[in-house]
Amino acid sequence: MQSTSSMTTEDLKALDVARNRAAAMVKSLEVIEGDLMHHEPLPNWPSLQKSSALLLRNITFLLESTATNHDALQRMHSYPLAAFPGQSQSNLLHQLLRKKLEPHVEDWISEGLGHASKFCEMGEFGEGPTVGQKEGGLDEYDVSELWEWAGPAENDIARQVFTAEDEDDEDEDDEGEDEDEEDEPMKDAAPAKENEPPRLPLGTVLTYMSTGAVPKVVDRAKDLRDQQAALKRQQAPAGMR
Repeated sequence: MQSTSSMTTEDLKALDVARNRAAAMVKSLEVIEGDLMHHEPLPNWPSLQKSSALLLRNITFLLESTATNHDALQRMHSYPLAAFPGQSQSNLLHQLLRKKLEPHVEDWISEGLGHASKFCEMGEFGEGPTVGQKEGGLDEYDVSELWEWAGPAENDIARQVFTAEDEDDEDEDDEGEDEDEEDEPMKDAAPAKENEPPRLPLGTVLTYMSTGAVPKVVDRAKDLRDQQAALKRQQAPAGMR
């Protein structure tokens, strides 16, 4: 890096702020990656939403700090000092001295900007004059307004649906008590379903698709039956065990 003797206190502070913001962003990414790759079942939606909001906040802080200290960061440049281990740390040295993004990173950014340009106004790699959206439909402002409306509306619809389902369940319970005797002959066919293997949870399928590892499938219904049987054996008199 640039020699510290030629850097002012403000330069060092700007560099340290950028480093801390970048470290916080990387930490947030690692948390989300760990939740998605190693948790079975997958975390619930509120947990993922909280992690995503924290990541977005750290990215925002990083962008704000680099914009505030743009002049100081622009003056800095990287070059190795004589004591830098160039042979053992050649990969790090290459990254520090690289002036352009790697080709696969440029392709990844171009692909992302291509998708975003369908509803956003932007230039190439965020620079240059902005261009209008390439396809008709909702623009970024319409999408933002849609999400602001959709959240509260979805909650209202969910409350109405679940309330209606609860009322239907109560009616079905009342009708089921009257039909118990009629359903008795059909109980002979029920055990066939118990022999069917349990369906894989969605989290298990997604974990296998992303990692290739087959997670342990837990039959929660069987575990519950085993626990209930063990509890009955413990509660039974000694002569009946």
